[in-house]
Amino acid sequence: MRKYLVLLISLLFAAQLSAQSIEQADKSFEAGLYKRAEQEYKPFLNDKKADARYHAQLRTALALSYAYERDNALKAIYSYPVPKDDLWAARYYLIKTDILQQTLYYGTPDLAETKTDPTKFTFNQKQDAIKEIYKNLWDMRKKLVNMPIEDAMGYTTKYFSSSSALILTPTLYDYLVGEWIYKEIQPKEAILEESYKLGGKNREAVREVWRIERILLAAINDENQITDRSVAVFSPNSRRTYSENPPKDLPVADMLTAVSGQKPQEDKGKFFFKAKEVLGKAKAALEAGTIYNAVKEYQTAVAALDYCLALPLNYFTDRCKDIKDGITNPRFYIEDDGGFNRPTGQAATIKINAANIDRLYMHIYNLPAEKFKSTRSGHWLTSPDREVRRQIVDGKPLRTIIMELLYKQKYAPADAELSVPYMAPGFYAVVLSRQAAPDEDDRMVFLNFTDLAAYVTAYSATPDLNKLTYRGSQFKVYSLDAATGKLQPSASLQTGDAKKYTTAKNGQLQIPAKNNDKTGGLLLQKDKSYAIVPNIYFNHSEYDRYNIIINTDRAVYRPGQEVKVKLNVIERRPPAYTAYSGKQKIKVEARDANYNVIERRQLALDNMGAADFAFTLPQESLLGNFNINARIENQSGYASISVEEYKRPEFEVSLKDKEDVSAYGKPLVIEGSALYYHGGAAPNAKVTYSISKTYFTPWFVWWWMRVEPDI
Repeated sequence: MRKYLVLLISLLFAAQLSAQSIEQADKSFEAGLYKRAEQEYKPFLNDKKADARYHAQLRTALALSYAYERDNALKAIYSYPVPKDDLWAARYYLIKTDILQQTLYYGTPDLAETKTDPTKFTFNQKQDAIKEIYKNLWDMRKKLVNMPIEDAMGYTTKYFSSSSALILTPTLYDYLVGEWIYKEIQPKEAILEESYKLGGKNREAVREVWRIERILLAAINDENQITDRSVAVFSPNSRRTYSENPPKDLPVADMLTAVSGQKPQEDKGKFFFKAKEVLGKAKAALEAGTIYNAVKEYQTAVAALDYCLALPLNYFTDRCKDIKDGITNPRFYIEDDGGFNRPTGQAATIKINAANIDRLYMHIYNLPAEKFKSTRSGHWLTSPDREVRRQIVDGKPLRTIIMELLYKQKYAPADAELSVPYMAPGFYAVVLSRQAAPDEDDRMVFLNFTDLAAYVTAYSATPDLNKLTYRGSQFKVYSLDAATGKLQPSASLQTGDAKKYTTAKNGQLQIPAKNNDKTGGLLLQKDKSYAIVPNIYFNHSEYDRYNIIINTDRAVYRPGQEVKVKLNVIERRPPAYTAYSGKQKIKVEARDANYNVIERRQLALDNMGAADFAFTLPQESLLGNFNINARIENQSGYASISVEEYKRPEFEVSLKDKEDVSAYGKPLVIEGSALYYHGGAAPNAKVTYSISKTYFTPWFVWWWMRVEPDI
């Protein structure tokens, strides 16, 4: 008796220890200690109890996945057999698809298909494996409708964070509907029909949602599938955008209002039903309101959305509110402000689009030109920052005009034109506000009533193309009559940095500009008229005037050998390149691998801008890269050679020059030979060759797109 009692106590203790250990593994897993959890689950991977075994296996695969050991996670999940229990099998399939999807784009494109190692699966194999798993889950659909979504939590990489979203996925079946549709496991209509026909735990509400989706799908696919009263041509995107054929969409919306219960009607059509659940009623009202809004039946849309909002709070309530707010909230925007500069003697017109606003206040403020200055966004007269906007509305307006707005139907937006009366020459801010007292957040339009115009160019101060340089460049400013275009003399000019100038009798003015020098804008004035040129700047990427090309007779040398060097100097002179024609000598240096000078020369260039010389490499020197530098008139060229130990070659490769010119699109034959130095041929030798072409871009059209050479 005592023996059996000890045995029983031992078994109970072992069971308790087992429970405590797997519980400890779960704690490590939940704490994000995935490597520790993996080790703690190991003793239970072959547990006799199925639940403990399945739990440990799936959590191990998940732990490896969360620890970014995706290949090991794949190997693990593929090493476990599919559980016999339906719920555990569903969990197994979910994890398997998650891990496959996480590794979908891993690997190289040249992988060969394999049936044994999942880590070597090709992209297509993984896609096929995922689709096969979803087919298996589809075959389990009558069981999945009785599995609450909570049963999947902790057994998938998906994170169920929104309690409201769970209302639409109360079961594993509902959670998988989107995946089945996306993977085209069955036709979409068949999946939706199953979704509302199948029973299952707590699915009454979501079944109605799927049935409404089926109505919408039928309206999209085939107008003959809907009852006669609700025939519609319903484009796939019309639920989110305006329809091309609004009247044909209305029957679908009418049908949905009946489904929702807003407008009770009898209909024995194929798809018609009366929603009984709050979620179904709200879904139908939401979709009806969306369609009415899309086809510009705004009042009917608001009625449907109000019905939705009167229902108890549910998943669709916030969406109904957002759409209603978009229809009913006061709003307006400027379609066309007409431009900044306006001729004197004419009124300005501002075009707007508005909705749900009975009147607009148009406040007109004078902007003194004396405050002209630069800001990061330009000059404050046309691009004021928030502080300047506040200063504008804190001042007293010159005039306030109240504009009454009219609409053809309630909630419908309408276009309107606001007329700003002609004001005396000068700068003005027109503040459009829904309130009698404006603030800095109101929309602003800036106007300049003027008879003056300005035109600015940037150019090189050196007209001699033979001595082209972009240093010391200029802005040339032209003051013009805005009506006739004639040059206007004696106009005053102020830059954003407060420097002042005056145009000459010919109406022109030159002001200095350095490369990348922003002026922040120019303010030109003559009499009482002004002109603004915002954010002018000068920028030019200047090329070196000379290009020095250095060639050597070889690329690789041995210590003590002679290096022959050829120099060519090319001058950039628009519109092309020419040989250097100056008289200066070119300075040349050769340096070893430690950058010590081993040769220094000054050479005269011939009338082709060329020179050549030779020098001998030191017999005792460090091997490596040697540099040759050449300089003329503060511009330089560079080349390098390699100095290596002697390696006796065994054969020589030679190619014959072509005697004729090759043409595009024609066969090209080049003859050559490989001979050993003792005179014999080198047969069966591997030959590697490449043919390339160079894309040439002249320096004076540097902005052309460069194309990589075709090999």
